[in-house]
Amino acid sequence: VMGLITQLSKYKTELEGKLYHEIGRLEKSTGVCSECGQHHVLTLNDRYFTCTACETYQSRDLSAAKSIAKTGELDLIAAGIVARVT
Repeated sequence: VMGLITQLSKYKTELEGKLYHEIGRLEKSTGVCSECGQHHVLTLNDRYFTCTACETYQSRDLSAAKSIAKTGELDLIAAGIVARVT
């Protein structure tokens, strides 16, 4: 099922003329602080956590989504495909 979802997402993205990029399958995203990048060890029951470095209280899922977006952006910048606009 995930392969089909990925395939359909890629098709729709390219159909609209947008860029499709996948990060590495083993890239760590859960338990990474979205503010400072500090890695934390979380159990499946931990839905929220406080970063030990910057003391930011955040949702595990939202932080993982931001981490994935940041990793993808950095991959594309490193490949010279996109540039960061400030």
